[in-house]
Amino acid sequence: MLISNPDGSYAPDVPKVRLDCAMAVSCASLFPLAVVYLAVGQVYLFQMVSALTVTSVLADAVFHNNPFFDLLDRYWASACVLCIVSYAFSWLGGAFSLSEPNYPPLWMMLTAVPLQLGLLLAPLSFLQKSRSFPIGSEEWRRAHAEWHYCAAVCCSITAFVSRYLLELSGDSKISAPLQ
Repeated sequence: MLISNPDGSYAPDVPKVRLDCAMAVSCASLFPLAVVYLAVGQVYLFQMVSALTVTSVLADAVFHNNPFFDLLDRYWASACVLCIVSYAFSWLGGAFSLSEPNYPPLWMMLTAVPLQLGLLLAPLSFLQKSRSFPIGSEEWRRAHAEWHYCAAVCCSITAFVSRYLLELSGDSKISAPLQ
């Protein structure tokens, strides 16, 4: 999805700087997600998603048609997605340990893996939808705001599910991979 709209294809007549309050609110909805990661003990994800909130506000709600902020937001969001997915499935880490494998129960894998996948893929459908419209258009604004809201809710749920699964599996050494 990073290359589906590489030049931005901005909507015509969008000013370079304008405060888009509705988009700023949708971008700010990512900050409660950062707080959720702090609550589950993932300080690095708190910091990353906090920075993502700032880059999203700057790129989507303040500076329009600005390739620097657009690319910064796009690539920082991609890095955040990779770390969020890594944490969402970190409870599986014990199964791949070379020294002492700690396999999660089969019921956990059969229920949690599809749940986590579904929750992580849902926001991407809205992101794909927003990428099909010129940046700054009303359709883009609506779809992109939906992406922000859906990502905040779905990733919050995956954070709590991951924390629960990590506690259930009793593998505390993989609960915070970057700390």
